[in-house]
Amino acid sequence: VSEACIHSGADPFSFVGQPRSADGHAFTIDDQFAEAVEQFVGFVRNLIGLNYIVALERQVSPQIHWDNLPPLAVDLFGTSDVVAYNPVTKHLVIADLKFGRGIAVDAIGNTQLRYYASGAAHPGVLKPLCDHAGEAYQGVDQVDLVIIQPRAFHPDGPIRKDTLSYADLIDWSQTTLYQGVERALTDNGKTVCAGDHCRWCPALPGCDEPEKISRQVAAAAFASAPLDNVPFADLPDPSAKPDPNLPAAATNNLPEVSLTDDKLAELLDKSTVLKMWIKALEDIAHERLEAGKQIPGWKNVPKRAVRKWSEDDAETMLQTLSTTGLPPEDYSVSKPLTPAQVERRVGKNLYASVVAPHVVKTSSGTTIAPEGDPRARLRQRSGAEAFGAAPLSENKE
Repeated sequence: VSEACIHSGADPFSFVGQPRSADGHAFTIDDQFAEAVEQFVGFVRNLIGLNYIVALERQVSPQIHWDNLPPLAVDLFGTSDVVAYNPVTKHLVIADLKFGRGIAVDAIGNTQLRYYASGAAHPGVLKPLCDHAGEAYQGVDQVDLVIIQPRAFHPDGPIRKDTLSYADLIDWSQTTLYQGVERALTDNGKTVCAGDHCRWCPALPGCDEPEKISRQVAAAAFASAPLDNVPFADLPDPSAKPDPNLPAAATNNLPEVSLTDDKLAELLDKSTVLKMWIKALEDIAHERLEAGKQIPGWKNVPKRAVRKWSEDDAETMLQTLSTTGLPPEDYSVSKPLTPAQVERRVGKNLYASVVAPHVVKTSSGTTIAPEGDPRARLRQRSGAEAFGAAPLSENKE
């Protein structure tokens, strides 16, 4: 959508209401989608207005700077969302649109952008752009690395950047990047550095490193914990005034924990890897259980059901709610309130007799749980149900 707007001059909001599909997901473009796209499109249009030569979706390779280094048996490339070059100021801009709302991406020290930039900051890439625009290539002095992420909060705002000199960028490509690639190709997978980046790794569920970290975290945590629980009777009276003649440690009657702030920070950093590892394991287990496989000691169970109106027709529901005796403004804005909201307004008795027959409970999906969980195991769907010929029955309230 962004490319279509930039190439044609269209307004992102002109796409609102249109169906789209990407990565197996079907969706309809709404106002929030268009507003986010507008920020990216506006950024690129500003570059064009400042006489930058702009290329979208340009494939680049940092190996373009490795001619004087021993060759590596690998073909590196990447596709940069935006490569923008101003021959007058000798300024290069590499911009990447991040549309996710979950994880805010930092621009400072962003290796993905440096990777793209080192592949773009070369006459072999920029000179053809200049020739096509009728401009002369003048070299590169400075590079801006820009993240545009409209839907995730970041203290630096939705558009944030890092700035490098051309010399520092090429030095990074020929040292840090080159050496890292060389090590990855020659160490037989023995160099493992767990961190936040693990969330994107397809090998995470079967990786030994998170398991090693889990043992380290557990050992350090238990070693720093008090050996005995504190009896409730030994806890201080919160209303009592502390004895000024006693040191602070002696006034609270709590056992001293030897976990330093630095060690705690280290364990918390490691725990983020464990959370990602556990989530990856749960996703695989959920997928296998959904496919009908058996995971010893685990099962898929319904998630918490949420009340919703059983009728799709809003007019029908509005007519039903009008019989509760409430004025329309108390149960509707432009559509009926949720079942829970209506119940709070009309009371449980009237809700049960008039409204509840029009409410169904549907789970948002499934989740895994230990075998001892009180929720019933989901029955395996039949082939007809899986392919839509026979819908699963809904639980009516």
